[in-house]
Amino acid sequence: MIRALSEDLMEEAAELSWKLCQTVSTRSYPLFQSKAEVKREYSLRFRETHGALLGCFSGGTLTGVCGFFAIPSDRYLQTVAFYIERDCQKAADGFPMSLS
Repeated sequence: MIRALSEDLMEEAAELSWKLCQTVSTRSYPLFQSKAEVKREYSLRFRETHGALLGCFSGGTLTGVCGFFAIPSDRYLQTVAFYIERDCQKAADGFPMSLS
C-alpha cells in the first residue's frame, strides 16, 4: 500500500533510506552522504507545497520511500529518493498510480 508519510515517520523513512543507500543495487540519486543529510532532504518535502514523501507499506512495515517535488509552472517533477527494500516490482508498480 502506498500512502503519504507524516513527519512522525520521517526517522523510520530516513533509517530505511540510509540503509538502502549503502548498497549499489538499492541506491537512488542523489546519493546521500549521511543519514542526517537524508533527514534534511526529507524535512524539506514536508514544508513544500508541491512536494511529498510517500511510503510503501507491506503488512504495516515501511518497505519503500519515494520523495519528490514539483514546479507546476515549469511542468517539472524531480525525485529526491526512491528506495525499495523488498517486493520491488510490486512497490514500484504502486508508486506511479499514487502520483496521478
